[in-house]
Order: sequence, then structure tokens, then C-alpha cells
Amino acid sequence: MKQFVIALAIGGALAGQPAGAQVPLRYDLGAGIGFPSSPGIANQYWGAGYTLSAGVRWRLNSRWSIGTDLGFARFDWQEPDGPQPTVPPAPGGAPPAGGALHVIPILMAGEFALSEWSNTRPFVSAHLGYVRVRTGDVESFSTVAPATLPPHPESDAVGIGFGLGVRTLLTSTADLVVDVGWRMAFAKPDRIAWVPARIAVRF
Repeated sequence: MKQFVIALAIGGALAGQPAGAQVPLRYDLGAGIGFPSSPGIANQYWGAGYTLSAGVRWRLNSRWSIGTDLGFARFDWQEPDGPQPTVPPAPGGAPPAGGALHVIPILMAGEFALSEWSNTRPFVSAHLGYVRVRTGDVESFSTVAPATLPPHPESDAVGIGFGLGVRTLLTSTADLVVDVGWRMAFAKPDRIAWVPARIAVRF
């Protein structure tokens, strides 16, 4: 969160410069769907969910941009396939249930446009930064062995990722962005990976 606030503060200062300064600053707001992926345990225990994102971009030249992104993703618990350990019932009569997976990435980003002068530009991106991984409440009680509880990763971790997308000119000041990517957090006790697909407006 601190990185994102600093990035926005710098962006605001740059935006206040006169037009002659030629500071190419853009803001990015998006939403979409996400799918738990491998490696790691995410796609074994959680299903599809939604993603939200906000960010800033500085255009270095006609092809290269750098920036910072703040995101949020939520994935609902799903029962894994195959036989599971026998877990004693909770006082209410049901076994312990896993909680939703929450992921908050704060990532530096680099983008490279694959074409230079078209109004519709495909691009590739790379990402590196911090990811906060949390899960919803996991119901537990003293009669349940820890080994039989559903996984509940809680970690602050390094995150990486890459993406592929396209930017299309909407107006003289706004672009429509459609992209899909892959992200991974080196969380504990195991890695958490997911695939975000989103639609965004860059202005």
C-alpha cells in the first residue's frame, strides 16, 4: 500500500506540470474475472472469482511504459477432488469449511507495445512487487487435528507476473485496455498463483 500511495503522489505532482513539460502520465481502472492457477495450491482448493485494479503509467516513449498497480482478487472455496481426510464434525454438525482466498498485489509494471503507431496496440507486460495473501475464517475447534483443517495461507510475499493485452483508442484522452495475465506470490505454506482477465479504461 505504501508503494502505491508514493506512486500516486509522484503521479499527481507530475500531472500538475505545464503541458510543455511533456509528462505522459496515465491512470488505469479495471475489473474482471480471475482463475486460480498452478504452481501451488490455489487451483486445488479455490474456484473462479473477481479482480479489481487501479494503477498509474508513465509513457517513456512510443513503445515503453512503466508504472505501479494496486489490485484485489477474491476466490471462493471449493471442495477439492478425490478422497479427503475424515474430519470430526463441528458443534453445528458440519466439518470445518475453508474460507475465501483474498489476494492484494502491489506490483511495479513494465509494458512494451508490439506496434508503434496504430490506434490499436497489442502489448506485453512484466510485473514485480509485493502480494498480501489472506483467507476468510476457517472454522476450527479443539477436536480437529491441524493436519485435517482446510488450507488457510496467510502471508506477505514477493510477487511476479506477466501479461498480454491490447489497447484501443476510445477518445483523444482515453484508451480501452483488455488483457490477461499470470501472477504468482511466493506465499507460505505454498505458492499462490492466479490468472486475471480484465477490461480497463486508461485515461
